[in-house]
Amino acid sequence: EEAKAFSAKAQKLMAKWAIDDAVLNSVNNIDSLEIDVEIIPITANYLSATKASLLNIIGKYNNCRVIKGWKNQENIDLHIIGSASDRSWVQTLFLSLLTQETRESAIAWMLSEISETPQAFATSFQMGYNNKIREQLREAYEIAERDAAKEHGQNSVALVVQSKADAVNLKTRELFPNLQSAGRGKNARSQAGYSAGQIAGAQASTGRGNKVGSGALRLGAKT
Repeated sequence: EEAKAFSAKAQKLMAKWAIDDAVLNSVNNIDSLEIDVEIIPITANYLSATKASLLNIIGKYNNCRVIKGWKNQENIDLHIIGSASDRSWVQTLFLSLLTQETRESAIAWMLSEISETPQAFATSFQMGYNNKIREQLREAYEIAERDAAKEHGQNSVALVVQSKADAVNLKTRELFPNLQSAGRGKNARSQAGYSAGQIAGAQASTGRGNKVGSGALRLGAKT
């Protein structure tokens, strides 16, 4: 329980660090907004849309944009656009949360007594999981912004946060000039799966793990 409590605070600390770093660099006239893109390939299957949604949620609350693009019929490229440190943290958190979700989904399915397909249960589970992760990360980011504002001033924090967002959006338009918005996601087909996913998401650790480098390619492994 102690480890989980400390680990869950890591996202708040990481979000606060990212804001502090941007504020201090702006004060010292250091351009730290070197925005670039990194690609994570995932397997194209019935879970690819919900996996992409999870990465998009993580990116949103860690100063990154996530763009989904097709590579071929077997793989999908997920593009993470942001600063180097933000991209690294997004990858790390994605790998951690995806690993936790895969394990908890398998356990929940084995313990369930329902007559649904494994695909419907797993997809709905991840939808519920993603929903709770969104709530966790949004709360963590809002706390980080408030803490940073107390330390640096509301206007300074708002300015650097907006500057980083503008830089990320500019790079996104540069890389994807014909970007189109995706349609609305599908509804969960398994209420039992969705509910189990929400429980797992509420209990998931958003702690900081080891830096993900080229090992991100392992995310394309079939599940």
